[in-house]
Amino acid sequence: MGWKYDLEYAFQVNVLAQYNAIPEISLDIIQQYDQTVNPSDQSLFALFLTFYMNITNNPFFCDCKVYDIAAEYTRVEEWRYRCGGPAHLEGWDFIHDLPLHNLVCNHTESDGCPSGCHCQDRPHNDTYYIDCTGAGLSELPSTLPENNRSKIEMFMDDNFITEISNVPYLSRIFNLTLRNNELKSLNAEILKDMTAKKLDLRNNQITTLPKEIKKFESVQLTGNPLECDCNSMWMKQWMDIDTRNADPDLTCTANNGDILHIIEMTLRDLGCTNEALIIALVCLGVFLGLIIVGAIFAKRCPYETKVIIFRFFKFHPGKKYDVDNDKEKEIDAYLVFDHEDGDVIGYVRYFLHRLGKQKPLFSILNPAQFMEAGPESRNISKYIGKSRRVIIFLSKGIFNDEWRMNEIEEAEHRQIEAVTIKNNEISKKAKQTKRLNKNANTGKDKDDREEDKMNDLTEICIDDLAAGNNDNADELEFQEREEASLKKAPKLIYIIYNTDETLTKQLEEEPWKSRLDGKTVLRPDPDDRLFWSKVRYEMPQKGNGNGKPFMPFDIPKPERPLPIKRSPVPSPKNPKSRNKNDHNRKLTGPIKSQIHATISQT
Repeated sequence: MGWKYDLEYAFQVNVLAQYNAIPEISLDIIQQYDQTVNPSDQSLFALFLTFYMNITNNPFFCDCKVYDIAAEYTRVEEWRYRCGGPAHLEGWDFIHDLPLHNLVCNHTESDGCPSGCHCQDRPHNDTYYIDCTGAGLSELPSTLPENNRSKIEMFMDDNFITEISNVPYLSRIFNLTLRNNELKSLNAEILKDMTAKKLDLRNNQITTLPKEIKKFESVQLTGNPLECDCNSMWMKQWMDIDTRNADPDLTCTANNGDILHIIEMTLRDLGCTNEALIIALVCLGVFLGLIIVGAIFAKRCPYETKVIIFRFFKFHPGKKYDVDNDKEKEIDAYLVFDHEDGDVIGYVRYFLHRLGKQKPLFSILNPAQFMEAGPESRNISKYIGKSRRVIIFLSKGIFNDEWRMNEIEEAEHRQIEAVTIKNNEISKKAKQTKRLNKNANTGKDKDDREEDKMNDLTEICIDDLAAGNNDNADELEFQEREEASLKKAPKLIYIIYNTDETLTKQLEEEPWKSRLDGKTVLRPDPDDRLFWSKVRYEMPQKGNGNGKPFMPFDIPKPERPLPIKRSPVPSPKNPKSRNKNDHNRKLTGPIKSQIHATISQT
């Protein structure tokens, strides 16, 4: 228009240019009015507002060149700017009514668009769009029409492209589609340089994938003859983590020819596992771990370790007792408990019920119900002597029962006697060995040895004469059985019935503190899951139970005669000095076949 801008203040400009043939608002037009405009300044809207311009009623061509004004101009009430072209937008008010995505610029081959392609500048989403579908290309276009968009969308389907090349605009590609081409491989370095979010590579000839493929937000790979081996498990792991790319239809071919769904494949499917070796190593690791844990536990808790071994492996690693091999010991357990306490009786019944729920079955003697006629002291001694175990249920009332205390003292006395007899036998054997060694060293002649033999026989005869002079043959027989029985004393098991404070205090004081020291003491604590295993561990390994029902507590308790004061338990040094006055006290009891009761399998 030939007019030059020489005003001191820009806002003094008032331009009236309506009803002309202006097709667009460009930087060149603004520069006619302000020569100071920097051509590199892309904010056409800011410049346009500097002037008071009225350019309505011009045939504007509505493409990307009017996008800035359409998107930012706010003087909506003053004038209307209508499109004069293209034809499908003619008459639209591009400031107020036209959706902005319609304001695009289509570039042709003369603008640098590849032959057979459709190129479009889309300012509304800052994208340059290229569609070369079926254009017969063998590679990506080396150049594109000049544009300043930050993102490029390329649709290169149905061509003959064999690789993704390192083109100048590679870093600006946002979405790349290469379906139905001839890609055989992917360059890992090229993929590293790409910033694309979406990559569609369906129906190509790709056989292997680089791990860099994981960087894309969306990847489509179906229709490729992928091969998988032992190093391909990363693809499954990738899909497990990135569920957006977990394509259930994506398959690969294993070395054995099997077609595998990648999302479901395993090392076993790929033939990459040595199961026997893995199982062996796992078992070895578990075994070594158990040994280490077991060794630590065994060192800290040796008793519990033995109980656990017995419980799970049915092997008894503890001490073997001679009394368990004595066939004369026909009673597996002799019970000692407070017969006057209903709670204790109920617990003992429950105890026997639990003990009888599994084999072996044990023969149990409840002396309160089964006892032969005769002195009670002798019956106690006799049946404890026939027992392999004596189970003592300690409760606060048991200390006030004279006969229960006598039973406990009898059982403890027998253990002391057994130790004394064993020590005497060891000592006697040592003396005999010493005498034999001495005879061998001194060269004692045959006559001397015969003399020693005669002396031994004389001593035996004297003992026999003394026995023959005994006024009571039954008493002598009883004493002989006692001597034999004392050699194999029953094992004592103390069960502390409850946590009563009086009972606890009494057991912590003398003499019970010393009496329980080093003994087998169990507590039926609900927190002790090994309690019943400990009980069975302490019981004989082979029971004498015959399967008959155990009913001692269901039989009415007979009236007991008043007890006669019993003499003290004899000293371990003189086991034969028992009080014979107890012969005068008799009890009437059931027949001999009723002595034993057994626990049955429940």
